[in-house]
Order: sequence, then C-alpha cells, then structure tokens
Amino acid sequence: MIAYNNRGNAYYAMQDYDRAITSYGQAIALYPNYAIFYDNRGDAYRAKNDYDRAIADYDRAIELDPKYAIAYNDRGNAYWFKHDYDRAIADYEQAIAIDPKNAVYFDNAGNAYRAKDDYDRAIAAYDRAITLDPNYSSAYNDRGLTYYFKLDYDHAIPDFTQAIKLNPSFAVAYANRGSALRAKGSYEDAIKDLDRAIELAPQFARTFYHRGSAYRAKGDEDHAISDYDQTIRLAPKEPGAYSALCWEHVIIGRAEEALKECNASLDLRANDAYALDGRGYAYFRLGQFDRAIIDFDAALKLESKLPNSLYGRGLAKVKNGDNNGGNADIAAAKAIRSNIANEIASYGIE
Repeated sequence: MIAYNNRGNAYYAMQDYDRAITSYGQAIALYPNYAIFYDNRGDAYRAKNDYDRAIADYDRAIELDPKYAIAYNDRGNAYWFKHDYDRAIADYEQAIAIDPKNAVYFDNAGNAYRAKDDYDRAIAAYDRAITLDPNYSSAYNDRGLTYYFKLDYDHAIPDFTQAIKLNPSFAVAYANRGSALRAKGSYEDAIKDLDRAIELAPQFARTFYHRGSAYRAKGDEDHAISDYDQTIRLAPKEPGAYSALCWEHVIIGRAEEALKECNASLDLRANDAYALDGRGYAYFRLGQFDRAIIDFDAALKLESKLPNSLYGRGLAKVKNGDNNGGNADIAAAKAIRSNIANEIASYGIE
C-alpha cells in the first residue's frame, strides 16, 4: 500500500501524472479508506487539468476525513482553476477553520478574493498570511499584485521588493515590480527589473510584453517591436501583443503591417477597443478615411471616452470634409487629454 503511494509520489515529482494516477489507484484498491491516497490522486488529476476527477477524489478524501484541511485546500485550488471562486473561498475558509496557523491557506484565499476583484478582503488575507509567516515571499508578491490592480503602486512596489529580498530568484516578483515601475513612469528602472525577470524565466511571454510597453513609453520603438514580436512567438494567441505591435507599426508609418497585426488581434478578440483604435489609425495612414471612421465609431461604442479614437475620428472627418463634426471630436479628445494633438502629431499623423 505505502509502496504504491510512494511510487505515485515519485512519478508525481517527475511530472509523470498518468503513472502517478495508476500507482495511487493501486494504493486505493488495497486500502480504500485512506484519505491521503485520494488527495494525492486528486493532485495528479489537477496537474493534468482534469479538475472534475480531481474534485471527486478530494470529495472522497473529505468524506473519509472531514478534518483533513489539506484536502479542503486542494479542492479549493481545483475550484480556483475552474474559475469557481466562491466555492474555492468556501474550501479555503474551511481549511483555515481547521488549521488557522497555515499561511498557505490564507494566501490562497487572498488569490480567490482578488480574482473576484474583492481587493480589500484579498489584502486582509495576505496580511494574515504574512503575520503567520513573515518569510512567505509569495504572499508579499500576491499582496503587491493586489495593490497593483488597485493602482496603488506605492504599496505594491515595497511588497514586490520584499518578495525579491526573500527570494532573489523570484522572476514573477521582478516582472511585477517592473510593471509597477513602468506604471509610475520609472521606465529605466522598470526595464532593469524586466531584464532580470527575463534572465530568470525567459519563457514568460507577458514579461516581454511589459518590457515592450516600457520601451514604447520611452519612445524606443525598435526595442518595443522586438519585445512584442517575442511575446507573439511565445504566446501566439495573445491578442494584446498583436494590438500593441499594430500600434508600433502605426507610429513608425508601416500601415500595411499595422493593419495585419490589428486584424490578427481582432480575430482573437473581436470587441477590443484598442485594436479597433489602432486599425482606425492604420486605415487613416492609408488614406481610407471612411474605414477609419467605422473603426473609431466601433471603438467608441466600447470605450466612449477613448481620446485616441475621438481625435482620430475627428481628423478623419475633417479629411472627409466634415469640419464641424471633426472639430467637435477633436475638442472632445483634447478635453480628456490636453496634449493629444502633440502626441498624435509626433507619429506623423495630422
């Protein structure tokens, strides 16, 4: 019995989940009333993204041992991956009720609250995790990410820094701090952090995307394009990368390439105001003002106060001879972003 379970653990560590499941099943066949065997097999099913089978095994583990906190936590993780955050939270809270000194359960609950955009409860859960384990680097990173989503970069950055201090090889924490620094306008420092994140984990597409955004904010279009290209190579179904690359091609005057990238983005995510906005400018550069107006209209239906689209539509209307309508759109765009005329003109679009 123990030998089968241990062999299953060895296969699990090797990421050979099918053999792990077989071994755990053999242990269960011999001793069907051991909760840990079901929990272990549930973990292997979850690793294969077979969440329903995983949950069935966790259910059985909990039925056999209603005080098995780990099984509640593991079932919560399976619900989390299924995006059933309410059930995940219920399981994490049950795990906490059984074992209130386990920081991991609080951290997981925080992640589920954050997924529901309940940032204050998420932060309270992370606070508790950190109180229980002041060296828990993931809890600092997770709390920092929640502050980031709240646009509270002054709280986010110290949390990411503490996560890095505790775990100097924490690639995600470097990437997150880089993103927060970029949002604050500290582009050079952001790029340094994102460089380090890429050194540690070169397979993460989003890190290249964020570094490309930092380069774009600096006006370094060549490096931005290179990073967006790499994002697409690593994640060919990431619509945001195509949209960002479309905008880079608009900025440097490669309208035909921009059109292809925005079309690719919209194929992946049709109702994306920013991709429609970029394609509108690509059509504008190509002198197809009617098509540009159609895309700007569509973008504004999704984001009614998108200044780029208001300004672009205004320019296109003026080009089509509708001076009154065009000037009204341009004035509305300037009311939202006072420097938009200079910004768009810097791309050679007037």
